[in-house]
Order: sequence, then C-alpha cells, then structure tokens
Amino acid sequence: MTNRIAIVDTETTGLTPKRGARVIQIGIVIIINGKIQEKYESLINSVGYMPVKAQAVHHISMAMLRNAPESYQIWPRIIGVIGTSPVVSHNARFEKLFLEYEYAAVGRRFTNQCYCTLELARRRYRLRNYKLRTVGQALLKYSCDIYKQHRALSDALLTANIWLAMTGNAKNICTSVSFNRETIRNFIDFDI
Repeated sequence: MTNRIAIVDTETTGLTPKRGARVIQIGIVIIINGKIQEKYESLINSVGYMPVKAQAVHHISMAMLRNAPESYQIWPRIIGVIGTSPVVSHNARFEKLFLEYEYAAVGRRFTNQCYCTLELARRRYRLRNYKLRTVGQALLKYSCDIYKQHRALSDALLTANIWLAMTGNAKNICTSVSFNRETIRNFIDFDI
C-alpha cells in the first residue's frame, strides 16, 4: 500500500474567503512513502484586483496573474493532484478554509484529512515563535534562507521537509530548491 501525502500551501488575496479573498497561487509537494516525489505550482487568475496589503506580503501582482489559468480551469486539475490524500500544511486551518471554498466553487467538496505542522510544532517544541521559517531552522538545522518566503511552492517544500523531520524521515529531506521549470509549470501543462 502506498503512503501518499499532499503538502499544500497557498498565497491568497486576504485572510478569509468570507470577505472575498481568493487563492492566487498554489504549491503542492507530493510525498510518497516518506520521499518527496512530485512538485506542482500555479498562479491562479481568480481576482479582478490585488489588495495592496496582500501584494506587499507575497509580491504577486495583477500583471503576473494576467496570463495565469482562471480558477474554473485550474481547480479541477488541482483537485486531481491532491486526490484523496491527507493534506499537510503549516497553519492548516487557514489552508483548509480556502480549499473548502475553492472546491465548492467548482462543485466539489473538500473532505481530505488535514494535518498541521504549526500545531504539531507548538505541541512538541519550545521555540521563540512558530513561523514556518523558525520551525524549519529548528528542525532542519540549516538556514531556510534558500526558500523564497511567501511563495506557495517554496513554502510547501519547506513544510514538506519539516513534515519529514517530524515524522522521522529526515534522511529524505530535500535541501535543493532549484526547481526545474519544465516539470513545475502551471498545472494546465500536466496530463493528470
């Protein structure tokens, strides 16, 4: 039996879909049997404007989204990539809110089991804070500066490595973030 987990991170236009915020970038890292096997990322053209505060966090502009796949095009493919796998995120409550909203927008229901590296870190470790990079540096024992903060795939990869460290698979941690653009293009280019 294959042990498959989807590590998911999103960049959004705000803090809650209840106030109109949407997902504008998603990064997914697939772990199979304790090893990182696949990486996916996509920008998502799902908004008419970008709030200045949101752009200040993730530096994603409307110009960057202009040629990205639209929400209705990409979410069925994203759902296919995630499948029924358990989803792991850093701050899973936040990610789950957006996943539930985006799944519902294309007539689907998000029912995957979720795990949170933020909550696990709070229970297991005494750290100065529980931000993604702080947890990563504490567990991975190397600088997390190689990860581009507030970009979905980079944050998903850091979360995946944290998950591997937390679950005793530290030997499988990926220390390279040099992504091959041919294999990590928009989901539209993948045959899923």
